[in-house]
Amino acid sequence: MLSLTKRHRLTVVEKARLLVMLSENSLTNQEIADHFACNIRTIQRYRRQYDASGKLFPAYGKTGSNAVRLSPWALEQLKEELVYHPNLYLDKMQWFLAEACQV
Repeated sequence: MLSLTKRHRLTVVEKARLLVMLSENSLTNQEIADHFACNIRTIQRYRRQYDASGKLFPAYGKTGSNAVRLSPWALEQLKEELVYHPNLYLDKMQWFLAEACQV
């Protein structure tokens, strides 16, 4: 039995298992909830999400509404800046990316 307790993040193996269980329509929500030792409403939410979009979890890299993925060029520029200023604070890094790299 796996445990999906509050704030428990699923491992890659658990995500794959859940995806297979939801795709094979032979198991009920209650059976899946019993297997993962979680609330049936959690499984109902996952099933609705799977039925609507065909996937369970957001794409890798998109962690929030204002998350930005750096381009390789901007990352190299930031690394070069950190060579010259190794004690650069995060707010200064954000300023540098916004001003110098237009990120």
